Amino acid sequence: MSWFGIAGDEAWRSTGLYVPPAKTVTLLFPPNAISAQLQVQIDCGSDDLSDAEEFRRPPVVMRWFEVKSERMEVSSFNIEYVHVFLIIPLCTGHCKHNILYIVLPKKSSLGAISVTVEGASLAPYFKLGETSPSAWNDIRHFPAPWAELETENIIFTVPSEDVRTMDNLKDVLIIWGEMMKAVAKLAAIPPLFPRPERIVEDVQISGAGGMHAGYPIMSDATVSVKITDRQMYTEGAWDALRELGHNQQRSGWDFPPHTTDATCYLWSIYVNETVLEIPREKAHPDLDPNVRKKRVKDYIQGGAQLKDFTAWTALEPYLQEAFGWDPYIHIFAEYQKITSISNDNTFKMNQWAIRFSAEVKKDLGPFFKAWGWPITDELIQELARSFGPWAGDPMKEYE
Repeated sequence: MSWFGIAGDEAWRSTGLYVPPAKTVTLLFPPNAISAQLQVQIDCGSDDLSDAEEFRRPPVVMRWFEVKSERMEVSSFNIEYVHVFLIIPLCTGHCKHNILYIVLPKKSSLGAISVTVEGASLAPYFKLGETSPSAWNDIRHFPAPWAELETENIIFTVPSEDVRTMDNLKDVLIIWGEMMKAVAKLAAIPPLFPRPERIVEDVQISGAGGMHAGYPIMSDATVSVKITDRQMYTEGAWDALRELGHNQQRSGWDFPPHTTDATCYLWSIYVNETVLEIPREKAHPDLDPNVRKKRVKDYIQGGAQLKDFTAWTALEPYLQEAFGWDPYIHIFAEYQKITSISNDNTFKMNQWAIRFSAEVKKDLGPFFKAWGWPITDELIQELARSFGPWAGDPMKEYE
């Protein structure tokens, strides 16, 4: 097996192998790998469930071993978890992914290396462009309980039983390839990610939702059909795209706690519209025009207070169909170049109003002011002098 180091954040390189529970696996590295700051990683369930009230899997499952010698022996077994298994007698190997990875450090320049692994089992692994349909007929039956599906910019870890019967993985991953290019386009980043995003499904994740952002994005194992099946073509992949959007948010244009759980939806909407051709009003029930209109009316009648400017309400100012998507791509590209910016929300919200007004050549001061944004009087005057009024301002009907 061979891997290449690439510039970017710390990245996992899957071996496509599975470490059976309580078994020892031997890895043989070449001499040049010893000084490369590599790690061997077992499992990919990154959530620490130590504070959970109940457990469907051990609270911590990932293990790391520094590559300090050419020969290494590693095991997924950890004595600290014995009491957990006693509490959960039904927990089996399915509770832990136990896939074996080589972790490359950030900005690694290591060339190709070959690693020999002894004692591991094969896991179902489908890589777009490399795995043929005929090969998949055999690979899908490899014994590991977890499988991995890889395309250029994203890798999925899903229960093997959910994909063993699937013959259309190539089609699904091609679509995901297009979706990831769209994610990159809206974020104004290069189309090839420094490292592929990962979505890892697990029998239990932290938090109350079914998914959460990060590297990897963690997902409840019951949602795999929503991201690896043809129904995605007609129903969209809203939740996964939302978390991918979270990963693209930047501090300079995020105004916590108001927009953190709002602007991430832009990626769900954009990819659904531009790749899957699902209009926003069909992509999610909360984007029904009547629902949106009532939401805005209730917010304005409540005094347009920032304490109420959250979630779907906070998304509304970004959903101005009159401007299209290009202004967002251009503005996000500007923010990508900014190396530092104040964390003060008032400053950042005024900056956004300036940049968006300049991009669309309209005075958007009254628009953002109507939403209760802390737009300064000085900026209101500056925008009025610099740009013509926005005749299509939808907030005028609520005056």
